[in-house]
Order: sequence, then C-alpha cells, then structure tokens
Amino acid sequence: MAPLELWEKVLISKEYFDTDHADLDCVDCHGGNSEESDRVTAHKGVVKDPTIKSAGKVCGDCHEEIVESASQSIHADIMLKKNALKPRTTSNLWESKVDAASSNHCMKCHASCGQCHVSRTENVGSGFIKGHVFQKRPDMVSQCTACHGSRIGKEYFGERGAGDVHLTEKNMDCVDCHDADEMHAKSQKNIKNRFDVQEIPACTDCHKDVKKGSPIKQHDIHAGKVQCQICHAQQYVNCFNCHVGKDPEGLAYYKNGKEIETFKIGINPEKTKSFPYNYMLVRNVPANPYLLDYYGKDLLPNFDKVHTWKRTAPHNIQRKTWVSESCNHCHGNRDIFLDKKDIQYDFLLKANRPILVPDSMVPERQDEGKITQRPTVKVRNDLVVDASWLHKNIANQDLIIVDTRSRRNYMDGHIPNAIYINVFNLRQKNSWKAVNYIKAPKDLVKVFGSCGIDKNTHVIVYDDGSLKAGLLIFVLNYLGNDNVSYLDGGVEAWEDAGYHFVKDVPVKSAAKPFVPEVHAEILADHLFFQKNLDNPGVRIVDVRSVAQYLNLPGKSSAKLRWGGHLKGMLNLPCRVFYMDNGFLRNPDETMFMLKQRGITHDKTVVLSCNTNQFAASAYAALRYLGFEDVRLHNGSMVSYERNCLPDMGHSAKMLQSGKQAFFSGRYLDAKEYFRKAVQADPSGTDAWKYYDIIINFALAEKLEKGSNINLLREPTRIDEGPDTVVTPPAPPSKDTKFKIEEDEGC
Repeated sequence: MAPLELWEKVLISKEYFDTDHADLDCVDCHGGNSEESDRVTAHKGVVKDPTIKSAGKVCGDCHEEIVESASQSIHADIMLKKNALKPRTTSNLWESKVDAASSNHCMKCHASCGQCHVSRTENVGSGFIKGHVFQKRPDMVSQCTACHGSRIGKEYFGERGAGDVHLTEKNMDCVDCHDADEMHAKSQKNIKNRFDVQEIPACTDCHKDVKKGSPIKQHDIHAGKVQCQICHAQQYVNCFNCHVGKDPEGLAYYKNGKEIETFKIGINPEKTKSFPYNYMLVRNVPANPYLLDYYGKDLLPNFDKVHTWKRTAPHNIQRKTWVSESCNHCHGNRDIFLDKKDIQYDFLLKANRPILVPDSMVPERQDEGKITQRPTVKVRNDLVVDASWLHKNIANQDLIIVDTRSRRNYMDGHIPNAIYINVFNLRQKNSWKAVNYIKAPKDLVKVFGSCGIDKNTHVIVYDDGSLKAGLLIFVLNYLGNDNVSYLDGGVEAWEDAGYHFVKDVPVKSAAKPFVPEVHAEILADHLFFQKNLDNPGVRIVDVRSVAQYLNLPGKSSAKLRWGGHLKGMLNLPCRVFYMDNGFLRNPDETMFMLKQRGITHDKTVVLSCNTNQFAASAYAALRYLGFEDVRLHNGSMVSYERNCLPDMGHSAKMLQSGKQAFFSGRYLDAKEYFRKAVQADPSGTDAWKYYDIIINFALAEKLEKGSNINLLREPTRIDEGPDTVVTPPAPPSKDTKFKIEEDEGC
C-alpha cells in the first residue's frame, strides 16, 4: 500500500467541522492543554490515538455498549496471540521472554476504534483517511485490507488469481459480510481462532438454498458434508518458515521464508453446529519452532503440541471453479487432499494427524462412463523451460540467457552466463502521447544485436515473478524471433533446484546484425482496439487486477486520469496465468478460466493493461497455451487515455494560457494554446470557439510581421510539452465511444 503524504496524515479537512465529533475540543479526546500558547507545554500529555487504551473514556459516553464489547473483541485484544503461542512454550519462558518478544510483532495487528473509523492502522504508517472525519463504515482498501492484505486483499482484488465474484459481480465490500455485530463481538477467553467468534458470517446466511434437498444436485449431495469453499475457491497462498527480529534501527519486522500457492483439503477435527462439515480447506500457519530465535534459542519447546494446518476461508470465490467443473477434479485426486508429505517437519506429524486425509477418506473417482473427461490442454513446450533443462544447457554457446529483473538484483546475484537487459528501455518514454509504445524496430535491433542476439538466437528469459520477462518475449516475437523461452518460476525455481547464483558479469557475445522480420500484426493500435470492442470474434482483455478494472478508490493507477474500463473489455487478471513467484499455473485450470470468459483459440485476443508490461506477460502465457492470434494493445490504457479520451484538465490549462496570450496580443502563441486545448478535449465548445476566433488574429499578426504567408507551414510551437502539433480534429459525433464504464457504487 502506498504511504500517505505527510500532510494527508495530519491535516484536518473542512468536512470534519460539519460533523458531530467537531463539537468536542481536541483535548477532550487527545489530552494536552489548550490554554497554553507554548507548543511544547500545550502538547504535554497528548495521545495520538486515545482509542487504543482509553476507548471507554473517549468513545464510551456515546457508544457505551459498543465500546464494552469491542474493547474485548479479537480486533482489540491479544487473546488469539496468547492462545496460539502459550501452549507451544512453558510458563517460565512465556513470562520471561515469549510474551514480550511476540508483543513486539503481534500488537500492530490489533486495531483500535480510531484505526477502523478514522485513520489507517499503525502497521501501514497510520494517517487520516478523510481528514479526521469519522466513518461509520470502515474503508475496504485503506483500512480492512491494509491489515488483511497479503492474503485476503490480494485474493479479493484479483492481485492473485481471478478475484472474488462478490466484488466482480456484486461490488460488495468487507462490511457487507463482516458487519458491526461481528467486528464488535466480545471474544471468549478460550478462543483458539477467529472462526470461534459466534457472530462470524456463513455462506448460507445469503445462499439459503444450499441444503439437503436443494434443486441444485451438487448442493443436495454435498450440503453439510463439504465446506462451500472447497467447490468455489481458487488456489490460495500458504506461508512457511516465518521468522521475526529487529533491523539495525531497532524496528521490529517479520519475514516469511517461502510462499506457495496451493489448494489443500483437510479433515475437520472439531465439528460444531455452525460448521458441521467433514472436509474443509486448510492453510499452513507460517510459525515454526525457530520463529523467535532472535530473542533466544528454544523459546517454543512445545511447538508440536498444536497443529499447523488450520481451517481457512479464501476470499477468491467463483461460481464455477476448476475443482467443481468435474467430479474427478476432486474425487480421487490425492494431490489436493492434505497428506503427510505436506507437513513441513516430521515431528509435527502427530499434531497434524487429525487434519490429514488418509487414502481411505479420499473420495473415489466417479465412473468415467458417466462423467465426461475433459481433454488435456496441448501446450507449446518449446516456449517454456524448467530449471533442470537450463542447468543442463547452461554452457551452450548458442544460448543467450537474459535476466529482466532490476539491475541491482542482477548485480546481487544471477544465473551463470546471464546478461542483463532493462525491458523498460524497449518502450518509448519521452513522448506524452506515445508513452509505453513499443519502440521502432530500427531502435530495438540495436539493443539486441549489441548483446549477440539475432532473429535465430535461442533466448531464455527469466524474472522474479515481477512479470517483466513477458515484455522481452513479446518484443523479440515482434521482431521475428520466435525462438524465445521462459524459465518457469524464474530465480525461485533455480534456487529451489539447488543451483547457485553468481555475481560476475559474463563477457558479452559478439555483436550480431539483427535483420528483423517484423510481425506488425501482433501489435494492435488504438484504432483497432476501439473498433473491435463490440466485435464477437475479438476478445479485448484487460489483464489488470479486478480492483483496477473496477476503478476502486485507492487501487487505481496514478498514471491514469480516468481509471475503470471501457465497455466491451473483459477482465482476466494476469495473475490467473502466473503465481506470485513466477511459476505458470496449471494449463488445464488456466484454460478453464479462459473458456469461462469466452476466450478460446478461435478468437483474436487483444491484451491491454496500464503500460504493456502485464499484457505482454499474458501474451507469452497465451502463446504457451497454443493461442495463435494474440495481440498487444500498443501503449495500453495510459496511452489510450492520452490519445483517445478527453483530458479536460489539460484542455482547461491550455485554454487559460491561450486567453492570456490572446489578451496580451500574442495571437500566434494563443492559436497554438487553443489548438492544444481542442486536441485535449475535442468536445470542449469554448476551445473550439476561441480557436475559430484566433485564426484571423494569428493571420493578421503574420502580416504585421511581414512574414511570408504559407498556410501549410508548421505554426510556432509553445514550449509546454512534447506533443506534436497537428491539425485539430473535428468535433466528435454523439456516438463516439469516449465513455468509461464503471460498476455502480465504485
């Protein structure tokens, strides 16, 4: 999450003074002395967030019942921390070290009244959400997922996987399910996890037809036996080997050793009336016996007393998923049921045994005569290599390996013989309207030729899950080199295989002349993009996250003026193709997601994002999946906005500058300002009016200066930007598609 500017954190807005809370003096809540004129004396005793320890005093007068229960809720107290760690240590170690050590890292994850209703939480730098205005409904982006972001937020917003149908179809935020009754609920003293809160919502609160006797066959069969998420969730992240410590400045931190996206079903060992299922989804708790080693060795001697795989509820729900698409994607599929091989340490087998699914409890495969077997997707294996293949061929002189991460990461350690190429230098930068366009072939071949790459060179490209490799793959394909392969999993795959990294920079291969065979057809310009938004034979796919597609406040790119998406664009986040670590997802599962959106091999697919980067990575994945007619939207949405959508702000600025020049008698200058105002917003009537008026004045100024009149000559430029001066376009017709469509409520 991007940090707030300092002024955003502390300045009180005008709107605040129109609220009921403004009737209180600052000192009524925050303390201090308002009668003192000296700053230091006046601020003595001031508390930044008085609702952390004194909620009853500052909030209780008006919200007495809420404060009484909320102060003992799982968001406010630390009972979960104690109940999770205490059984894993001894009473002496708890009192002497563990309690204090864990408090350095766990307390930041617990929120006060103010951190849900006024500001961001401490762990993301705090700061006002709306200038100290109290919000009854917490903000999903700036508050809820500021804490619950790495798992829940990424899943829900489509920053990992395809997002959640509750957001994409119903535009629901967190509070629609997790209401005030749950958030303020008093927790039991013996609470073991968040699912023990009695007020927690259930799917059946809304989906009341999910029960025995349901007209939906699968609901009738599985109701009460299988947790809903088993059929309706996508893969989700599991974290391992978390460790904590303090940096050189004394700031507490935590770091996961590894994150893996998996899908695991376990046995429900503690059935309750509200959760009676035999099978449930489980997620690994990243804690481990060495979690607190920074504070002392062997502080968790009884770590194996509590199981580490626990019930989970992924927030990436889809109506139809790969698991539910066929009975046999679950039945008989041993890989998705928790097995002893999934347990990280042998000594944890006993603790996790109640969760493990023995072979006898894996549902039997269904009769293949009754269940239609789906054909396996045929992929282009030449476009993807694994770490083992690369290691065997590392000394091949005809192979060029390219690292597309940052230069700093490259210098810190890279795969042997790899060279570095900054993929962002393959796009234009110094043009306002042509920003992010793929550079001209004559410029691109110089970059590759100097590295010893020509049209026939076999190039292996890798990154670190940052989705940069795809841009280099696309550009080489565009120039006619189809002999480019992606290292599946990138640096993590190389490291997991036990291979080493080096810091030395290899001697560059001798430069080669690169004679391109340009495939212009795989680069779609803005005109093609716009004309085919309604074409049933073309799929215009937005591969940004769901949050950016819907233009959620706080999630839109700062590079965009409008945000949102155009009518006719489909959304399929790029992370549907790639896991966070750069591994490609299962081709059959990915193809299922594509077909759900009507993206099939017989269609032309045009990919767009903000700046070409994610779209190029999706291009590489689709080519791997056997798609032939895949195109990149050149410049993508940032460039499209600047070229095809009205920029009323820039138009107003140019109009104002034009008026100043006009009334100062600088008519030629004024003409150029008005021309640019028309270009920025062709629908602006004032800009057209002044442009029509100024033509005669500009002509008169030329005559007065005694210049030769040449109506075809380029007019004088005004130094206000890199745009090329062109004849202003005609006013757009009423049916011109300049509209950005956003879901209601965004």
